[in-house]
Amino acid sequence: MKKFTYAFLVSLSLTIVVTSCTKNKINEPVIKNFKEVKGKWRWIYTYIDLPLSYSNPITPANSGATESMEYTIANNWRKVFNNIVVDSGTFSLEHNIYTSPSNEVFRYDQISYKRNNAYLGEDYYRMQNDTLVFDPGIRNFWTSLNVRNVGGTKWFVKE
Repeated sequence: MKKFTYAFLVSLSLTIVVTSCTKNKINEPVIKNFKEVKGKWRWIYTYIDLPLSYSNPITPANSGATESMEYTIANNWRKVFNNIVVDSGTFSLEHNIYTSPSNEVFRYDQISYKRNNAYLGEDYYRMQNDTLVFDPGIRNFWTSLNVRNVGGTKWFVKE
């Protein structure tokens, strides 16, 4: 009888352990459907949350600067500022989920940048029609690689 009870308890324990170990929780699926960014994007404005400014939004017209981002099919990127290439490298796209310490769930798309295989940083983004918006707030952050101000968004239109 002891052998049967012991074998039953071991089997029951193993069954519970195996069935309770799942790779992903039901509410946290692995998501690979990120929004595509390939193409050339022209900067149209930046809105800065802090410090408060009368120049919000900053635009090419009131700043005297132009900027564009290009993303190729071969996963290369380059940043052009006032018609001069100022940075370039490779990129990857991801769709991620972040749960904050207060249990708020953020689902976001991310561009990760590299130059010469060295990690540079990332941008958290969303698409609105033909507009690419870098917005660290969608990941519960204040800044990202292309939004260096304390809070804000940077908007690009597809060319």
